[in-house]
Amino acid sequence: VWEVNSGGPGDFVQIAEAIASPAVLNGHVLLVHKGVGYANFVLDKDLHLIAAAGERFSVKYPVVQGVGDFTLSGMDAARLDVNGAAGRGRLHDLKTGLADVGECGYYLVEGYVRIEDADQLVISNSKLAGSSGHYPESGTTNPGLSLRRSNAIVVDSVLDGGTDDWCGYHPTGGAQSAAQLFEGSHAIFAGTELWAGNALAALGFEGPPAVWVEDSVVSVRGSTSTLVRGGEGFSGLGPAIHGSGASAATISGVTQLATLPSAAWVVELAVPEPYLLLEGDETVGSSRTAVVYGPSGETAFLLVSTAPDLAAAPLPGYDLLWIDTGALLATVPLVTAGQDVGVPVDLGDPGLWATVGGGLILQAWFPPGSSTGPFVTNVAEALVRW
Repeated sequence: VWEVNSGGPGDFVQIAEAIASPAVLNGHVLLVHKGVGYANFVLDKDLHLIAAAGERFSVKYPVVQGVGDFTLSGMDAARLDVNGAAGRGRLHDLKTGLADVGECGYYLVEGYVRIEDADQLVISNSKLAGSSGHYPESGTTNPGLSLRRSNAIVVDSVLDGGTDDWCGYHPTGGAQSAAQLFEGSHAIFAGTELWAGNALAALGFEGPPAVWVEDSVVSVRGSTSTLVRGGEGFSGLGPAIHGSGASAATISGVTQLATLPSAAWVVELAVPEPYLLLEGDETVGSSRTAVVYGPSGETAFLLVSTAPDLAAAPLPGYDLLWIDTGALLATVPLVTAGQDVGVPVDLGDPGLWATVGGGLILQAWFPPGSSTGPFVTNVAEALVRW
């Protein structure tokens, strides 16, 4: 573990300096303190950047490029680009978006997370906001998250698409979806709110869908408290999911705020798909809890592992299986209580089962014979911060 601190004692002053150091090797952890500001960096090593417990660090334009495994946790950024991640990537407690002041007040002048060619990306407990248009200062709008040729699981997060010029009646970059998928991407949104940006309804523009899918596959699942909202437009709210090409989608359990219908190929499941969240604090001395949601009365098993399955692929009847069943610490039986009532499983003090930057990897398995089985939920990762 190397400490990075731009405002106090540490091994390095800047994150970029640490990445470039020949002493910092693939697999190492950078424990990043709040400091007094960090310069932009390009992460091109398999490193794990973790904010110190109780702190956050800010980098305006970070880039991840050509790596295997990596972690960014506890970081604020205007935007983030990931260009190539062949292993397991983790974006945890990430916040994106840069505000500015225009004629009508504050607006997001920059903001997005853009992912290309990522094999396994887990985004958790994050707030991803796309930039909004503001005439005449800014004409650029973006989705909160864009995936291209990538596989991602987004857990317990909030994604906001950029709004067209909300100040007046000048079209800028157009209203944007909360998330966009392109070119064979596969994404699962579990317990994640998706809010599309608003269009200029007064000029006849329609609101975008919460999720735009193009030649890709998406699953949206959650509880009734999970809101999926299309953007406001001329005919009301846009659809929950829409798109084009050879796409497929399921949606279940969530509350849809939409006037326009989703695409015909979107399947609204009568039996909601189970999902898994994590609660509690990741600092040593606290406690973490896994919470499993699913149709009431179903038998399931919480799988607890210390390693991902880097060769994972979609299996018939299953989701993306991203846990190494050969490295299981425990298999905990449980009976689900309902899509809106989670069943907690205590994981104890993070300090007892992991080092900083490490953690547990969890999924719940529903065996054949249940109303949803065979089925595995989304993966969730319990990281540790010091």
